[in-house]
Parts: sequence; C-alpha cells; structure tokens
Amino acid sequence: MNEDITAKMLEAIAETFEAMAKRLREIAEANRGLKKARGIEEIRKAFPQDLANMLTFENSEGFVVIRPRQYLGSETFSKIGAIVKGLQGEYISQGKSSHFRIKK
Repeated sequence: MNEDITAKMLEAIAETFEAMAKRLREIAEANRGLKKARGIEEIRKAFPQDLANMLTFENSEGFVVIRPRQYLGSETFSKIGAIVKGLQGEYISQGKSSHFRIKK
C-alpha cells in the first residue's frame, strides 16, 4: 500500500516538473521575441487602427516615440498606456512635450 502511495506521489511530482519545464520553455521563447529590435511598424501594429490613427510614431535614439495627434481623453489615454506598458514602454511627462516611448 505504501508503495502505491509513493508511486502516485512520484508521478504527481514528475507531472508538475513537466508542466513547469513546458512553462519555462514558453517564457524563454517569449523573451527571445522581446530581445530582437522592434521597429515603428511592428509597434504600430500592436495598436488597434482607431488608436494608431490618433498617434504619431517616430524613431528616436533607441526608442520609438509615440505622441498624440489630438487630445486623447482619459479613457483613450488609459487604453494607449496599457498597450505601451504591455510593450515594456513608459509615459514621459514633460508638459506639452509629453510622450510615450518604447525601447526598440
């Protein structure tokens, strides 16, 4: 009886390790994608068309700078901010020169 319990526990541990290994491979693959340089078009495609049309995308030293073409309002600003954050970007608050930037 003890052997049955031990065998089941070992099988459960093995399944857990297999699941962990699979997840680590997925994370490693995702990180490989982050390390490659991204250009304006790749970053622009991360935004829905209606939001992308409200923005300008510019190359800057090591970054893609995103500026609004118009007043965004709080809801639209939040949507854009969430996408930028998902791309490991940030918001730079500089008054009228405020912008989002995403590392290439």
